[in-house]
Amino acid sequence: MDLSHPNLEERRAQLADLSDLYEALPPALRLCVDTCVDWLDVAALSGRWRIIIPAIFSAMEALLVPGTSGSRPIVTIRSVAVHVALDQGFFDPNEILLAYDLRNDLIHGAPTSDVIATEALEFAEDRRYWAFRVLRDYLKLAKAIQATTVKDLVTKLDGDACLKVCEWLDDHGGARVVAEHRKVVPAAVATPQE
Repeated sequence: MDLSHPNLEERRAQLADLSDLYEALPPALRLCVDTCVDWLDVAALSGRWRIIIPAIFSAMEALLVPGTSGSRPIVTIRSVAVHVALDQGFFDPNEILLAYDLRNDLIHGAPTSDVIATEALEFAEDRRYWAFRVLRDYLKLAKAIQATTVKDLVTKLDGDACLKVCEWLDDHGGARVVAEHRKVVPAAVATPQE
């Protein structure tokens, strides 16, 4: 945090609110949030995009898909659904997909020599902001629905919020990720109900 920022008091109040939301978490949910925060800390302490991008997605997976494979479509859709469930605006899911693909290249050892370092660092820093917003709204949603486990939150997200995100993606060139999502998440959850 920039301690010379003109809105420092407002930022302190926001952090106090987040701290209160965190302190109110039940133990089972707090473990996942702690894992997320640990990974966000790794991302925050690094100035290297090759560390920031994988750390951010490890953080998001801790919240949205702990212990699950097939994370790319789930992280993309559920991270947006967190905002949708609170009637908030959201980042373009295509940016999440681009970052997740870059993360996959990095952790699977694919060549990234064509990536321009300064642009990648700027992109990674933008993803840090995105991840913080997801965490912030995740904590708000946990309180709003009185979640006690990650399953409670995932069940909430995989309902109407994910359906709305899938519809938006279908309308905005994201049909491929919706199809991937439907392969991983039960059809009754990922497909509009008749």
